[in-house]
Amino acid sequence: MGMQERMGDLVARLKHCRSLGEIQEACSTLGKETDVVPLLTGVLGSEETSVRWKAAVALTGMGVPAVEKMIGCLSDPRAFVRSSAAWVLGNIGDRRAVSRLRKSLEDPSPDVRKEASEALGKLMKGGESQKEGNGTRAGPVPFS
Repeated sequence: MGMQERMGDLVARLKHCRSLGEIQEACSTLGKETDVVPLLTGVLGSEETSVRWKAAVALTGMGVPAVEKMIGCLSDPRAFVRSSAAWVLGNIGDRRAVSRLRKSLEDPSPDVRKEASEALGKLMKGGESQKEGNGTRAGPVPFS
């Protein structure tokens, strides 16, 4: 099955999820974390808000493996992808995102600016206890 088919399969599964446990189950059937991060990143581009939110929750639970992809998503042409990525990065808590999130404070979209500001607030709240590149996972982890 190709990447597009796997993404379509994931979107179909996420549409029916009603809890964090169901989101985790939908993602865990797709393989290793390294296989799922690109799929979930692609799903952030879905036109369906509920599916995007579920993908963002799953990416947050993945933690550090999702950071680089989410930093890259801050440059996506779609504001809803950029704002979702900022939200995920704030909840993961990896300080590698600080520099790029600061740039997002000047984004043309008010939603992106808001999410970037909140993400930076969460990252800075961790203060000196979090060193660069030493992220935390927010909430339950969908993969063991």
